[in-house]
Amino acid sequence: MKQSDVYEYLSVRLRMIFTKFPQTIRINEIRLRIGQPVIVETDVGEMFVSETGQPALIGQAYRVCERDIRETLEYISNY
Repeated sequence: MKQSDVYEYLSVRLRMIFTKFPQTIRINEIRLRIGQPVIVETDVGEMFVSETGQPALIGQAYRVCERDIRETLEYISNY
């Protein structure tokens, strides 16, 4: 499965963010928690992701909202 194939299971907002994420960085894990910054585990370590889809410092990271989680779960479960 390609990395971009996983994006279809994310909320619309997160999908927009991750389609802008650098393709040269391989994502192994995406961590989503309400009110917390998006964290990705990559081959080079953990990093935060900004609303523009770029690696960021914690202060510039996109913070996940309840809607992101709800939508993502609905896509995963085909609800």
